[in-house]
Amino acid sequence: MSFVGPRSTIEQLIEEHGRGEGFKPLPNGHPDLDNAISSLADKVTELFDIADENKKSQRIHTRRLNQLEK
Repeated sequence: MSFVGPRSTIEQLIEEHGRGEGFKPLPNGHPDLDNAISSLADKVTELFDIADENKKSQRIHTRRLNQLEK
């Protein structure tokens, strides 16, 4: 699935830096900025994981609802 805007940029960053592998500091970066980006990358990864779980739950609930309606 392809997204447009900030989400696609975030997904691209996660792909480049590895999901769950932590952020790799930028060359000549500032330590505080690297720490902030690392924390943000971890949080975004966590949010994507939660969103994936929510999608799975929604599909399960939709299937169950469809079965009940039959």
